[in-house]
Amino acid sequence: MLDLDHIRTLFDQGSPHTSALGIRLQELKRGYSVVMIEPSERHIGLPESGAIHGGILSTLIDSACGIAVLSMLERSVSIATLDLSLHHIKPSTGSAPIYASATCCKLTRSMAFLRSEVYQQSADNLLAHGGTTFMLGANHTKLDLQKQTKPL
Repeated sequence: MLDLDHIRTLFDQGSPHTSALGIRLQELKRGYSVVMIEPSERHIGLPESGAIHGGILSTLIDSACGIAVLSMLERSVSIATLDLSLHHIKPSTGSAPIYASATCCKLTRSMAFLRSEVYQQSADNLLAHGGTTFMLGANHTKLDLQKQTKPL
């Protein structure tokens, strides 16, 4: 299995996209992760409502699911999101952090299937749920997660 501490470090260094949005890794175990964002005005989709843009929630799901997939891999391979679903339940409120948890439901030789929940303040305050399907070895290159020094 890939080293969880190294995966954490890579995430914390951040991709340009997750860094720009301020997404941070909160928890990582084999097949499970939680990422978080502290909402600000730049994340708002509808100024009248103050609700966070759905694209931010989608990115939280994709980020949480992607890092959960990496935690399950025996070796370094590239991954690509094939499918992402987001089902809104209610809008975010206030400036409390928003979390996305992801759980790997099934890992095959070439695919990974995950489910995710997006919540604010506690898992009981569900904003959305969804899931992803990833292709493993998407472009037939290996990610050198053991030696990589630049962010994913």
